[in-house]
Amino acid sequence: SPLVGGRAIKGPTVPLMRAEGARPDALGVAQLYCDIASGFVLDSVDAQLRVDISDLDYRVSTLSTMLDNPSEARRVASAALGLISEPTAA
Repeated sequence: SPLVGGRAIKGPTVPLMRAEGARPDALGVAQLYCDIASGFVLDSVDAQLRVDISDLDYRVSTLSTMLDNPSEARRVASAALGLISEPTAA
């Protein structure tokens, strides 16, 4: 999610989401993409939203998503790729 703890990592994401009538948090992002995505990488700061996002039929991976260095970026990418191999909900 480009939002962590209801704050944008970069740019005007929060005001744009509000202008569109969407929740300005990770759940709002999940709701916007649920028709085209099946996996969701959720920052651990927003772990309380995991069940609600899972209820939208997402496979969810929860971890720190800050890409402060190449090692962290590889870890997040690995988690995202891991979602692809998980079975979908029946």
